[in-house]
Parts: sequence; structure tokens; C-alpha cells
Amino acid sequence: MIPNYLEQLIHQGRAEFKSYSGFAAENHIIKVPESTYIIIYEYWYKPQFQNDGYLDTEGAYDLDFSNLVQYVHFFTGNKYHPFFHRISPISSNATLLGTLSPISAAANVNFISVQTDYRKCYIGSSRDISVYFTRLTKATTTYTPVTVGPINSYQTTLGYAGEAIAGRIARFNRASLTHYGPLQQPYSEIGGLTSIDFNQAFTIPGTTNGSIHPPESVYGAEAQKSMRQLFFHCNYIQVNEPAPKTLI
Repeated sequence: MIPNYLEQLIHQGRAEFKSYSGFAAENHIIKVPESTYIIIYEYWYKPQFQNDGYLDTEGAYDLDFSNLVQYVHFFTGNKYHPFFHRISPISSNATLLGTLSPISAAANVNFISVQTDYRKCYIGSSRDISVYFTRLTKATTTYTPVTVGPINSYQTTLGYAGEAIAGRIARFNRASLTHYGPLQQPYSEIGGLTSIDFNQAFTIPGTTNGSIHPPESVYGAEAQKSMRQLFFHCNYIQVNEPAPKTLI
């Protein structure tokens, strides 16, 4: 639903409704004309899942657990917003789901992902927005316990102050030297990403450890390739006037 005040701008002739749909490609650019700004307020994401509709006659089709958590990233040039999506595959034969290689004679395993996810959001930008998609990495993660220091007087009772808990996770993002450490310091200080100063969980695009989606060759034939690919759609309002300083 369009936020009320943005709808008022449309009726005043100062803004217009727009939408963007993307398919298959792992990176999309939403163009923002000069002297305007946009607000993305909702999006839909159909995850990439190459196991959709597999038959046992197609050969080995081990379930790749890297596919089961996928990220949708929005980067405006100075702000970054990652969203994760959890896939819950089901099978026409319940006894086969969860096995490493679910192959059974004359069985249609038919892995199916959850229905397309819908998310509300509020992402504003006066610059072109890069929208890209990743999945979990295949690198083995390791957990380093850290002792949490008290942030304020309440945390000793309502948090983990003084306790040794999993606070730094190596290899979550991609390479052996990257970490996810929300209790330690901003990710940029740990992983060397000086342009992103947020302690958020996300995976970096790359082929080394599988965070990028697999090549077209694994998606089957004909319409299967399209059906198993990712789909993305968002609705946004383009305001045809310079952005306020708080948005830039």
C-alpha cells in the first residue's frame, strides 16, 4: 500500500507511481533521474532454487543448502539495506525430504520453494539504486566466544554482560578473513569494507565460496531454467523534485 503522504504527492502532481521487475540477473539497477528521488516501499522476491520440480530420472540432485537462505541487497551509494529470505522446500514424498541425495525409483521428488516473499520497506534515494542477490556461502563458519561488556546498567540483568558467548563468526560472509561480529565492532573494521559501516549479517557476491548463484547450466532445460530462476519486483514513488537533505 502506498504511504499516505506519498499518495498525496501524486494527487498534487509532484510525484508518480513506478514499478520495477527483474529476472535471473544477479544485479539490477533502478535508475533515478537527476533532481528527483524515489521511495521504495514494498518488494516481492521469488528465490532462485534449481531443485524446483526435479524428477529422479534427471540424475543426482543433492539439495544444496546454500540456497535455503538468500539475501536481497539494496545499496544507494551511501546507505545499505540487506534483507534475508528463508526457503522451506517440500517434497511430494515426505520420506525423501532431508536426505542428502533423495533418489527413489519412479518418484517425483518435486522440491518446491515457499511462495514468493513479500516485504514492506522504506528505502529512499536520490541516486541510482543497486539491487543484488546472494545466497549462503559454502565456507565453514567458525565461532569465537567473546566476553560482552556492559553497555549500560540494564544490560547486566537484561543482556549477556560478563558472559562469554558467540560474538564473532568467521567466514560467514565469504573469504577466510571476513567476519560477522555484531558484538565487537562494525563489520567494516573487521572485514576491510571501509564504505559500509554497519554491523549487519549479509553475504558478499563471489564465486569462491558459493555466495553467488550457480550458472545457467544447472537449471535444466527450456522453461525449467526460467521457473527455477529468481524473480524480483518492487513498487516505488518517484518524487519529481530535489531530495530533502535528510534523505541524501
